Amino acid sequence: MLQQNTADISELLEHYLQHFADKFQQKMPTLSTDAYQALINYSYPGNVRELANLCEALVGLCENNRITLADLPARITADTNVSSSDLSTQTKQSEKEIIRQTLKECDGNKTRCAKVLKIQRSTLYNKIRKYGL
Repeated sequence: MLQQNTADISELLEHYLQHFADKFQQKMPTLSTDAYQALINYSYPGNVRELANLCEALVGLCENNRITLADLPARITADTNVSSSDLSTQTKQSEKEIIRQTLKECDGNKTRCAKVLKIQRSTLYNKIRKYGL
């Protein structure tokens, strides 16, 4: 577990976001205030590797070069008292839960899950990556 030193976590976040932005040949994404607070307050039981893997996924999947609370995995937002009531955030959270539940009902069979959800399999794979499922 990472030591709860917010300055260290902040520096590591900046380092890994920049590292993966460079790797993917993108601009470094910005973090919304609530996403930043959630990332700073998370305990990172997987240690620095979890933080690095998370940053890689966030850089690869963020839209409009901005990371919001809705882009974060549920395990991180569950640790926060931050609530977001905007429609976009709630829509993403609902979509994530629907995909998670459908995957479970299909015993992880992504082809069948995509058919049930009436989306392309490639779209399902992108959403699985986006939501960290």
